[in-house]
Amino acid sequence: MIDKSEKSKEELLEEIFRLRKRVKELEIASAGRLKESLLFEEEKVRELQIGFESTLLICRLTDKGDDFIVEVVTPSVTDNKSDEGRMEAGRAISEVFPLASKSGLISSMKNVYNSGHPEYKIFSHYNNKNIKGWWSYNIFKLPDSRVAIIQNEVSVFHNLVIALYKSDRRFQELQKNVPMGLFKSKPDGTILYVNDWTAKIFGYDLPEELLKVNLKDLYVNPEERYRIIEELLKEGKLLDTEVLFKKKDGTPFWAIASSRITYDEKGNVESLNGYVYDIDERTKALDLLRDSEEMFRQLSDNLRNAVYMFNDEGRFVYANNATSEITGYSVDELLTMNFYEVVHPDYVDIVKDRGFDRIHGDKSPRTYEFKILTKQGAEKWLEITASLMNLKGEPVVIGTGADVTQRKQALKKIKQNEQKYKSLYTFFRLLSDNNPDLIWAKDVFGRYIF
Repeated sequence: MIDKSEKSKEELLEEIFRLRKRVKELEIASAGRLKESLLFEEEKVRELQIGFESTLLICRLTDKGDDFIVEVVTPSVTDNKSDEGRMEAGRAISEVFPLASKSGLISSMKNVYNSGHPEYKIFSHYNNKNIKGWWSYNIFKLPDSRVAIIQNEVSVFHNLVIALYKSDRRFQELQKNVPMGLFKSKPDGTILYVNDWTAKIFGYDLPEELLKVNLKDLYVNPEERYRIIEELLKEGKLLDTEVLFKKKDGTPFWAIASSRITYDEKGNVESLNGYVYDIDERTKALDLLRDSEEMFRQLSDNLRNAVYMFNDEGRFVYANNATSEITGYSVDELLTMNFYEVVHPDYVDIVKDRGFDRIHGDKSPRTYEFKILTKQGAEKWLEITASLMNLKGEPVVIGTGADVTQRKQALKKIKQNEQKYKSLYTFFRLLSDNNPDLIWAKDVFGRYIF
């Protein structure tokens, strides 16, 4: 007869054995499911990578721990046939990326493997065309201790960054070298930024020195500053306005200033940005030119000879008082007329042709005579001397003219008298040839003329 307590013990041991077996089966099943799950997730990642420019590599650490072996590569990159840099399973990272050690890629992969913390890096390598490029790497550790890499080429982006950096440097060089003052200020006159030329224009050695000055203290007339601020706040901009500033030593000078308001995201005035350039020399030159023009007018208006100018359309642009007196037209009337409208009909074609030949730079006599008709219908002879010049960037003909009517009339009388003298001489010659007596003639100075 079997003891019930002994039966219970055997049953308990059997139950324990059965449970242990079940646990082992569960462990094997769980490991299988984990492996299947990992492979499934890995396959999903690989499927997602197909058709994208990103490259996925899954690598395991070598036994020596000095490199990584590629075990999985997305199909999109396995078509690379070059030996150097060819991505395929079984190759070491140092073979796929010849500069991996030097660039720090292997070191980053080891850090991720040891710490389990992902890293994002950008490295430079050689691609399949042996052209140096730049790639980004998202490096992370998988549950099975392998290291995965998602690689993207960022050469274009990197080059854009480099180009932007170079462009920024060129812009900074432009700011320093352009002969124009650039500034940024607050409405209260606080100067936030000036370039080297702004400091130079205002007589300061360095921009930093000018930053300590309030903008309103640079105006000769402080009221002008308030007027400009009012216009800026009203219009939002100020374009090419002449302003009288003063230099560090107090010397006044004229400058052109332009400015625009910039606003923050709330619509408040953030700053005034603009430029300024010195026109003091130009202003002095214009003053000198105005003085020269006034001197020219005073001189020409007191000449007895006509002084005139006409443009490439043939229209008078200047005529002095003598021109008015000779032609009979007022100065205002002449400025509405063409130069050939005062010419006598017998000469209008030749004078018109010569005038336009000269304005177009063609050869034309510099001095010649022609007849004009005054406003009153009187005929006069004019001797002109003309030349081509530039006036405010436009070609004009400037000429002087003398009324030679009296001289022409005098020459006409002289010719008439010469004809009479020749007739008288012929008469005396015939008389003397047929007269045996001595015949002679003297001029008023007692000289024998016959």
